[in-house]
Amino acid sequence: MKKLFLLCLIVMSLSSVCFAEIAQNRVAIGGIHWHDSLKRVKSILGEPTKILYNKGSINGESPRDMSWIQYGKKFNVFFLVREDVAVDIQTSNPIYATPDGVSPGMAATTLTEVYGKADRVRQAHGGTLYSYFSKTADGEYNVLEFDVRNGLIYQIEIHIKH
Repeated sequence: MKKLFLLCLIVMSLSSVCFAEIAQNRVAIGGIHWHDSLKRVKSILGEPTKILYNKGSINGESPRDMSWIQYGKKFNVFFLVREDVAVDIQTSNPIYATPDGVSPGMAATTLTEVYGKADRVRQAHGGTLYSYFSKTADGEYNVLEFDVRNGLIYQIEIHIKH
């Protein structure tokens, strides 16, 4: 019985090591985190170059008022207007990086070196998406996602797990 318990304990500890879940403080681009307010985004990045308003939905929910904030053509933040929270952040501009220093234009091998094995890898948008999950305080999961094309990180995006 003790051997069975010990074996189960070892298997459980090994399985937790294999999961690449990353801490919330590592899920940001250019200092912007999921659920940051528009005021905080502006305090870090300044005034946006463009603001568009539209209806959008998250995880199949009914459409809500959203704003799309652009900083140049390669840094976008999508906000839920009423809640004033960032729900999607994306960039293909190499001047913006994650807290770990990963930015567009870097070699794809950097992802494994910095974050370990991805939680999900799939083909989409003409490239390969490497997704790393991070549990939020309310129990949902953010995704720090890297779009890799021709061996280089093309775009970084943060969104809620679908």
